Amino acid sequence: MQDSILQIIEFRPEFAEHFKNINMAWIEKFFEPEPEDIKVLNDPQKHLIDTGGAILFASYKGNIVGTCALKKCSKSEFELVKMGVKETYQGLNIGLALGRSIIDRAKLLGAQQLILETNSQLKKALNLYQKLGFKVLPAEQNCSEYLRCDVKMVLNLAV
Repeated sequence: MQDSILQIIEFRPEFAEHFKNINMAWIEKFFEPEPEDIKVLNDPQKHLIDTGGAILFASYKGNIVGTCALKKCSKSEFELVKMGVKETYQGLNIGLALGRSIIDRAKLLGAQQLILETNSQLKKALNLYQKLGFKVLPAEQNCSEYLRCDVKMVLNLAV
């Protein structure tokens, strides 16, 4: 894939609807939206950007086709949240490019640890997270805000 075909770009307020639509597509395909989903997707600026996080988008041939965000948990810990790629663009390594970019952003923001919560039925997502270096935490490490969460993973960034 040529670099000019795929670009990772920053959040801009006019992209908020893409953030919501891309994420609602996968959430509604596999689960029911939960109150935390609705809150974050309806105002990502307030709940992610303004609290010290970040949102990145994948633009493929000029179209927004994927997104991924960071939620700041503490000075040194961030959570990878709301990662999705439009179904017709999956299989092009867009998720991998987004994942690498969001990890780089987490490091720039001072993260020493990156966590994520997911569901065991999302096999493609789990494989992607493992490719990015995330490790599954023991079962006693409970997930927090989402009923659908049954897997918690961590990536240590401290050198």
